[in-house]
Amino acid sequence: MSGLLRSCCAFEPYCKAHTVELRPRQILQFLLLDAEFPHALRFAADQVEVSVTALAQWTGSPRASALHRRAGRLAADLSYTTIEEVLSEGLSDYLRSIVSQCAQIHDALYRQYVGYTVDSALTGQAVEQ
Repeated sequence: MSGLLRSCCAFEPYCKAHTVELRPRQILQFLLLDAEFPHALRFAADQVEVSVTALAQWTGSPRASALHRRAGRLAADLSYTTIEEVLSEGLSDYLRSIVSQCAQIHDALYRQYVGYTVDSALTGQAVEQ
C-alpha cells in the first residue's frame, strides 16, 4: 500500500490527512475522491470542469454544450460518490466508467474547439454539438 501511495506522490499527504496506519479503503478514497489532494481523481475532474467553464466564457461558447454537461456530470459524480458505492460496483468497472467518461469529454472538447467541418472552416466557426 505504501508503494501505491508513493507512486502517486501521495504518501506524505495521505499521512497528514489520515494517519500512518495504511487502510486500503481510506487509500482508495483519498486517491479517488479527495477534493483537496491535487493528484486525486476528483480534484482533477473538478479542475476539468473549471477549465471547461473558463474556456466557454473566453470563447463565448454556450455553457449547455455537450462538453460542459459531460465535464459537469463527471465532477458531480465524483463529488457525490462514496467509496462504498465504488467498491460495490467493483473498482475495475468503476475505473473503466471513468476512463469512458474522460474519452467522451475529450471527444466533445475536440468537436467543439478543434474539429471543423468544411462549412464551419470557411466561416471560422467551431462545430457545436
